[in-house]
Amino acid sequence: MTDALQGFVTIGVVILAGVIAAQFGVIDDRGQRTIANVSFTIGSPALLLVMLADADLKTVFGPNLFVAFGSVVIMVVVAWLLCGLVWQMPRRDRVIAAMLSSYVNGGNLGLPIALYVLGDAALMAPVLLMQVVFLQPLGLTLLDLSRARRAGRRLGWWSTISRPVRNPMTVGTLLGLIVNLTGITLPMPILAPLELMGNLSVPCALLAFGIALRLGPKPGLGPQTPIVMTLVALKLIGQPLAAYGLAVLIGASPELTLAVCVIAALPSAQNVFIIAQRYDTATVIARDAGLWGTLGSIGSILLVTLLLG
Repeated sequence: MTDALQGFVTIGVVILAGVIAAQFGVIDDRGQRTIANVSFTIGSPALLLVMLADADLKTVFGPNLFVAFGSVVIMVVVAWLLCGLVWQMPRRDRVIAAMLSSYVNGGNLGLPIALYVLGDAALMAPVLLMQVVFLQPLGLTLLDLSRARRAGRRLGWWSTISRPVRNPMTVGTLLGLIVNLTGITLPMPILAPLELMGNLSVPCALLAFGIALRLGPKPGLGPQTPIVMTLVALKLIGQPLAAYGLAVLIGASPELTLAVCVIAALPSAQNVFIIAQRYDTATVIARDAGLWGTLGSIGSILLVTLLLG
């Protein structure tokens, strides 16, 4: 528990540095996007590659992959049915709602928390892989189909099947798995710069997160508030409970149960809002759910750690 709390303090201090930098104009919104892109396209792929190249794959892709996948499926189904039956949202809005209830913020918060609170950044690998290979392509494909249908055109097959391999984190994850499975030992001239670039991932992600908290849009209180709060509750309460139930079902160890529940308690990823903006659907819901979920996740993750740690 002491190590976990120390990890939260470490993460909190770096996020606070980002907030202060934004408050005093040291970094603006454009700078925030640049820092976030450095973490997403350079730091995180390098970190995942190095971590997975040396990881115990039986641990990484063992029961936690089943729990992660199962909890996502449960939340997607619940959110889809609620938004369709209760609020009668159009299909494209339900896609965004389903992602908000299940798609964890693996880059900005997941990797730092896995590293500093759980002690192993590789624990995020199955979740990231599942999201970027399955959940995100599925959501984007449904949105593309909806947009193409409204425009009276057909969706290209290559655009659909190539989505997973166009994500930098997927590339880093897959390369790390290839190195691990083939037993290749990376020579120092390759490993050293990868480790150096990987060291960018966590501080850049946390700084960008803190800047975004200070400069991001303020949430509103309007007719969509019940939907927003329901999706936030599904993400911060429902998904950890689903993960805990699945972990108990398979007889997971206390350490693994803590890990999968902490990861499930992460807020929805910021790129869900980016996707909503790109497709011009449910943008207010995505914005507000993302911000309220991010603020609420602090308490959710702490509570999970206190109960299971």
